[in-house]
Amino acid sequence: MLTGEDAQKYTTERCFDAYMSGSKAISIGGTFLFKEQICAYLFDLPDYDVYYNDSLVDRYSDKDLYLKGEYGIPSYGGYYGPDLGLIEFDFHQPHKENLLVIGESYDNAISDLLASHFNKSYYVDLRAYETDMGEEFNIEKFIKDKDISKVLFIGNIDFYVLDTFMLKGSN
Repeated sequence: MLTGEDAQKYTTERCFDAYMSGSKAISIGGTFLFKEQICAYLFDLPDYDVYYNDSLVDRYSDKDLYLKGEYGIPSYGGYYGPDLGLIEFDFHQPHKENLLVIGESYDNAISDLLASHFNKSYYVDLRAYETDMGEEFNIEKFIKDKDISKVLFIGNIDFYVLDTFMLKGSN
C-alpha cells in the first residue's frame, strides 16, 4: 500500500535488553520458547488524535514512556497498543483517503505508522467490536458512513477462518 516516496524511514532504532512474550505464548505457558527482543523503530509522525471505541484518549500506546525509561519491561499491549473493538486515528489530512483495517493484535505494531499516511484510519477487531461498540459490525455500512476508500486485512490466518470473522453486510 505504501511504496517509494510514501514509505517513511525510521529515525531511530532502540532495542531493549529484556525479552517479551505475547499473550498467546503466555496463555500456553510457552514464554521460555516464544519470546523475542523488542526493538523500537521511531518515526517522526505528524500530530494526530486517537480514539478508543469513539472516546478521545491521550495517546495510542505507552511506547514513549518505555523509551524514556519510565516503565520496565514492555508488555505487547502497553508497548504496541491495546486490542479494542475500534481504534480511530485522525491525522487531520483531509486531502488524503480514509482507511479501514480489519485485524487483531498483529496490526498493533504498525497501526500509527500506517495511519499516518491517511486522513482517518479505523482499526476494527471483530473479537471485541460488538461488545465494545454495542452493535454488530456491518462492513458495508461502516465503509459508507466513514467514507472509506481502502480496506486492509492484517492478521494470522486462524483469525480469518473462525466464525468471529464472518462479516455482516458483506456479499
